[in-house]
Amino acid sequence: MARTLLYQGQMGQPLYTLRPDGHISDGQGEKAPSFFREYRRKLEGLGDRLYTPRGRALAAQRRAAAAAFYRNLLAEARAAGDGERVPPTLWEGP
Repeated sequence: MARTLLYQGQMGQPLYTLRPDGHISDGQGEKAPSFFREYRRKLEGLGDRLYTPRGRALAAQRRAAAAAFYRNLLAEARAAGDGERVPPTLWEGP
């Protein structure tokens, strides 16, 4: 995830895109590049495409942390975009 964020930043791609209603998109079904789109399109299911049992096991261990990172970053972006404070209950551990 860090590599994707770094690469996209170097390429000038945004963290998120806006939906037609002006709210921040979660990336699902988006066509324009963004980190949230890349997570939903590629990173979210990356572990399912690994070939070795060891690789799949490692990916399964990291899946919850990756999903929590995505959800928390999306919540932060949406809260900042809407001018709201992020409720402490949104922060979930891995």
